[in-house]
Amino acid sequence: MNCLNAMAPTKRTSVKQSIIEDVSNMISGGVLNKGDFLPSIRSMSEKYHISRGSVVMAYKALESLGYIVGRERVCYQVVGNTLQKGLSAVRPPDSPASDVAPVADESDDSPDTDICRKLERQDGALPGHFARKWFAALPAGKTLAVSSAQHQAELRAVKESFCRVIRMSRGTQIDAQNMLLLPGQQEAILLLAQYGKLHSPHPSVVLEDPCSPKVVQLFTSLGYNIIRARVNAGGMDISSLPDRPVDFIYTSPTHQFPSGATMSPQRRVALLQWAERHNALIVENDSCALLGFGSDITPTLSASYPNSRIIYLSTTAELSGSNVNLSFVIAPEEMLSSLVQLKKLLFSEVQPMISGTLSLFLNSNHFIKFLSKNLQLRRQKYQLALAGLQRAIDDPAVWGQPQAGFFSFADKNRAIAPEVIKNHFFDLALFYAHAGRHQDKRYIYPLAAFSLEHIEKINQKLAT
Repeated sequence: MNCLNAMAPTKRTSVKQSIIEDVSNMISGGVLNKGDFLPSIRSMSEKYHISRGSVVMAYKALESLGYIVGRERVCYQVVGNTLQKGLSAVRPPDSPASDVAPVADESDDSPDTDICRKLERQDGALPGHFARKWFAALPAGKTLAVSSAQHQAELRAVKESFCRVIRMSRGTQIDAQNMLLLPGQQEAILLLAQYGKLHSPHPSVVLEDPCSPKVVQLFTSLGYNIIRARVNAGGMDISSLPDRPVDFIYTSPTHQFPSGATMSPQRRVALLQWAERHNALIVENDSCALLGFGSDITPTLSASYPNSRIIYLSTTAELSGSNVNLSFVIAPEEMLSSLVQLKKLLFSEVQPMISGTLSLFLNSNHFIKFLSKNLQLRRQKYQLALAGLQRAIDDPAVWGQPQAGFFSFADKNRAIAPEVIKNHFFDLALFYAHAGRHQDKRYIYPLAAFSLEHIEKINQKLAT
């Protein structure tokens, strides 16, 4: 295929890794489409001067990520690309009047934030030998004596790796020059909230309902006027936004935390139009959607970042686990200088051990294999959990994607025993500002916290 002629490995990647990244980018970018055949293993081996086994490994990795499928005697074929393009061309429907008015008050009975910790990526963990490898590379007798030049090189490598992963998993181009690395997700949100405080005497933010209590508490503590917008199966209801300017809209459109809902294309367009009309900045938290590969790709709000209207936020926790991870913010050009200065005032530099270990991991040949294995496990957990729910409930009305670490489901008729609910699931009502906003009795299924064996046991309890 002619479009593959332009593929070439970068300095930081092997030929095999380059094939994986470039083919996935061309599929998510629409250069390769459903039904297209990739070149034969023999021709790719000759073209790139690598063994046929290396080409097979690259193709197998792409297959495990869900981009291609092997066809007997006819090579490998593109499975398809569900990345929705041209969102600006989608005409949003007429927004009906919301039956729930936005509110600007917050109660003190927020759910225990320990639940949020339990919903974090419990099934991801950076292999320990990468930490050992980083320590082993330190100069003898100078334990942890990392030079500034080495640290900066490792930070650049982590940024470049993030950009590659986002191109592969989200079909999105990101300029690493506009990327800020921070110790964690809450620190990233705090940085943005402090920026808003500097630029507005009475800052305001739209938060989804339901929303993480940690996010609500952060904005509340900084004196923000908080406006809640309800979430349903189609994501944030744009019709519930106020008809007046706000400073920020905080949203997780691809896999909403904690409901798992995905914002529809029409609502995405309506959100962008609303933000433009009211001069609001959108904070897009994509932290729960970084594993959207192959046919599971759902678009970010913009095809590329930086974007003058959107601040992109995500974390490596999906890739490396919640214990060794970094968060990153991709900010518009006009914000970058102020955010850099604020970051220096608010936070210490990212620790060399974290950046160095992540750099080794994300740029290793082991990474794609590790990623494929975790993706396969996530999908197995999802299918197993869904099968158990469908046997117990007529229509669980699941919100969430197979590759994510959690989803929510409805139990309208109270078919599941209260003891099973109490021991294994979380009531989504805990995360709502106003309990009356959720019509169905919905629960969160924390897949990432369970093994396949644990899910099997839950299914047995659901069947009784």
